[in-house]
Amino acid sequence: MARPFFLPASSSDDHSSQEDESDSPRRRNHQRRRSQLASTPPSSFTFPFQAYPGNPDPLSYRDDLTRQNPSIPESPYKSFNGSYSLSNLHRIQDPPLPRASSTTTFRSPFQSPASRPSSYWSPPPLPPISASPSVVALPLPQKKPLTSTRLKSKLTKDDKPWLAKKRRCETASWWVTFLAMMLGILAAAALCFEGYKSVNILTDSQLCLVMQDDFTGSLDSDNWSLDVELGGYGNGEFEMTTDDPNNVYISNGQLYIMPTLTSDSIDGGYSAVMDGATYQLSGCTAGEGTDQGAWVQLARRQNDGNTTTTDSGNSTTTNSGNSTTTGGSGNSTTTGGSSNSTTTGSSNSTTSSNTTTVNPCTAVSSAQSGTVINPVMSGRLNTRGKQSIKYGRVEVRAKLPQGDWLWPAIWMLPQGNSTSGNSSGVYGPWPVSGEIDIMEARGNLPSYPAQGSNYVRSSLNYGPFAGGSTPISSGTTTIANLLKSVYGWVSTKRGNFASGFHVYAFEWTGEWMRFYMDDRLQAMINLNKISSKTSDSYFFNAGGFPGVAMNASSGKEVIVEDPWSTAFGGSAAAPFDQEFYLVIDLAVGGTSGWFPDSVGGKMWYDGSATAMRDFAAAQSTWSATWPSSADDRAFRIDYVKMWKLCGT
Repeated sequence: MARPFFLPASSSDDHSSQEDESDSPRRRNHQRRRSQLASTPPSSFTFPFQAYPGNPDPLSYRDDLTRQNPSIPESPYKSFNGSYSLSNLHRIQDPPLPRASSTTTFRSPFQSPASRPSSYWSPPPLPPISASPSVVALPLPQKKPLTSTRLKSKLTKDDKPWLAKKRRCETASWWVTFLAMMLGILAAAALCFEGYKSVNILTDSQLCLVMQDDFTGSLDSDNWSLDVELGGYGNGEFEMTTDDPNNVYISNGQLYIMPTLTSDSIDGGYSAVMDGATYQLSGCTAGEGTDQGAWVQLARRQNDGNTTTTDSGNSTTTNSGNSTTTGGSGNSTTTGGSSNSTTTGSSNSTTSSNTTTVNPCTAVSSAQSGTVINPVMSGRLNTRGKQSIKYGRVEVRAKLPQGDWLWPAIWMLPQGNSTSGNSSGVYGPWPVSGEIDIMEARGNLPSYPAQGSNYVRSSLNYGPFAGGSTPISSGTTTIANLLKSVYGWVSTKRGNFASGFHVYAFEWTGEWMRFYMDDRLQAMINLNKISSKTSDSYFFNAGGFPGVAMNASSGKEVIVEDPWSTAFGGSAAAPFDQEFYLVIDLAVGGTSGWFPDSVGGKMWYDGSATAMRDFAAAQSTWSATWPSSADDRAFRIDYVKMWKLCGT
């Protein structure tokens, strides 16, 4: 083992020699070095025992301690017998640490830094930091830009000879650019002006108020009449419309059209509805010239516009049509859609899917014959013979009902040639005189595949033949009634139209038509220009009717002529150039195709002779979807306003 450099060799070291016993110079040097080591602490030597400023000798505290044994050598590395041999070298045992009750204090090397003598080293103090960042962040020196070593001064025009004379092409290019910019600005202004002029708006100064009903009191008989019958109104509808105050009443300043179950109102209840009863509708108005209403064709009820179905009365309806849908921010609008459809039957007769009664005021239930009493009671109002307009505006603020197979509608039919109750119209029975549907909807939930309560629709319906003449289009085998439908819709992706009130409006002149909801930006149909009978905007030309058809009753071919060209002085807007009155109703079900077969759990087929009975048999299913609250189940009307064009 190597000996520390500051310890002399002992007698036990391996380095001892024969010279140790003689008084040689080497021996004397060893003795001198040993005496020096005995009186000099190790810290007096250089690294690693050198004491530095602020780092006192770690062994200096021994001078202050009372030595219990004077024989202990000074050097902490000596043995008790005075030998410096490495084999018996040990460290002197340190005194025990003082207890908490001891009065002995620690020496400075063991004190905390704050209590050490000031002679110890400490980092130099830093200047106080000011709140202003400019004191800490030294500003960068600003250097002046270097002067150009190539140009002594700014160039003059004489130094630029190419500017003395401009080339003609440069001048021409400048003027061409300027003129192009001006022409672009003028063209944009012209387009904006033409777009502004093309928006057809009826101002208040052009309109004269015809009717305003806010339903603050009882139903105003000067404006309204009630249709009371159970014949299905040409659509094979399953409800009977009554004048019962449970079905039509005013509450909280609103008109309520409330659907109720017939089984809750007649003797015998549900059993009487299904079998063995005869029901006579009190106050029936079917013999007073009541218009049975329009047949609603399947083409304008389907989204794809191309369908074939069997209608009531075992007839076939073939439809085709295209529509374009655009939408954003959760709303979509379809405008300009149209369809051509053909239907067999009379629009003013009871369909085979309804009851077998010949009188639309009486119903008989029979399990054997498959007939039932209409399972629902509802209401229908009209302004026929009281309030009508030819051109103007109609506004109805309403909240739609919620419930499967409910069919709310706001629409218009022609007034006729007189006020005697004739509702066939100027040009003939439906659909020759036309029909205007301001709003139609379904009460089914938005999940209903064929457009539920999150859709509302508008349409125009017309055709060259009356419902009873049943011509057949040449080249086909379908016995049908030629019918044209122009339709469109508005939809919402958030909620449905049964959750609140909306304004359904129709603006109408001899030159344009617009159907919209709430504001003109949500137009369902927008016919911008109806110019002349020779243009494509003329309704007969837009119908695309065939040139020849066949009368099914006579078997003879007939020419499909324009019924509005000369009759009663028809204009380019014919057949919608006559007086129309307003109809508001809440229907239920039907066999017209408004509710497509095999869609959304539909429990009847339009072509079935027992369609109404099949519907009534599932009463517990569909009635469970009708809200118990009258505010949610009823078709609620807040106000109705009608204006006409002043001077018409």
